[in-house]
Amino acid sequence: MIKYAEHLCRILHNFDDCTTADNTIIELNKQAKLNFFKQNLFVFHQCLYINDPRINQYKSEIQQLYDSIELHHYTNVDTLEKILNGQTLRLSQITRMNDYDEAMALIKHNMHVFYKHVCLHNCISRLSHIISTIETYAFELYTFSLSTRGDDAAQWERYGIRKNQNMVTGHSLCNICKEIMNKIKSWFVKTGNNSDSPCGVCIKIPMKKLRKKIEGLKSKYEILEIEPIAYTQDYAQNNPVLDFITKIALSRTDKEIKLIHEALSQHLGDEDTVAVFNNLPQLKTRFTYKNLIMYSSQVKHESFNSESEIRLVLRENLFEPQMSDHIMLNVGNFNDLISSIMIGPGADHIEGRVADLLKKHNLDKTVKIEKRKCSLRT
Repeated sequence: MIKYAEHLCRILHNFDDCTTADNTIIELNKQAKLNFFKQNLFVFHQCLYINDPRINQYKSEIQQLYDSIELHHYTNVDTLEKILNGQTLRLSQITRMNDYDEAMALIKHNMHVFYKHVCLHNCISRLSHIISTIETYAFELYTFSLSTRGDDAAQWERYGIRKNQNMVTGHSLCNICKEIMNKIKSWFVKTGNNSDSPCGVCIKIPMKKLRKKIEGLKSKYEILEIEPIAYTQDYAQNNPVLDFITKIALSRTDKEIKLIHEALSQHLGDEDTVAVFNNLPQLKTRFTYKNLIMYSSQVKHESFNSESEIRLVLRENLFEPQMSDHIMLNVGNFNDLISSIMIGPGADHIEGRVADLLKKHNLDKTVKIEKRKCSLRT
């Protein structure tokens, strides 16, 4: 795991060996470096939490690039209004995402490990209970999706544009009537009064601002983390991507158990310490499937690769889980989070509405309104 991370770090660092005075080549090289960083963002994100001399020498460079990323949330103007009015982000239950294998990929990949565990401890009857507990934990994870891709045609079409339906179909109307109806349709689209008209917006959030905001909210939740997505071809047992992520998850479990071990040794008497240590195998099992589920939330099939997704993942208090299809995350003032709102293709008619929303919430001085460059036909 460390060797692979170090390999990518070296490649990233070598981009700076470009020796030329040509400004065009310098700028292209910078862009190539940033693109490489984004393409391998999952690994570079993990590097920030790895304490190893082979990685530590690159951390400053990684952190600088990480903070330079701008994130994008594609949605429509109605949802933007709800976000600003409520000062909240809506996180959806992870099991309801587009990829039906989400949140379970690592569990399926490592099911043989759990089977081996129950056989070793002669508790095969508990396997169904373990699986049920794992599935419950997955249902308690919520996510908010962002993308490193700005002004992306595919995401504009998928998330920001509602296709207009033909107002007139069949041959029941004469040509004059059809012409009148289509003119009415054009007027509705132009003025934005048609609920089916393009109304896409893209909320732009600098990574640095998001990290700072999340750090201020973490104490309220069991889990609240920024997680880049790793894309993979399949969820087979010999999948190297899933093997890599499994090692990260198990490493996290080992660290958590070690911290518990050290804390108990300092604060408990000998008898109490022995009693708790006797239960550490069960505790480790629980932490293992908890972490496998959490890291499963960072895995998607490569057919979704074009989304270049980064997500917020949230789990509420361990003892008071919320089993609904969404959670509202109160982020407070958006002045220190949103940098700009981009108006989507074919949606110029909503610019005034967006401007009014920003003014209403005292964001008009700090949040810019941008026009997309994407020439998507709507």
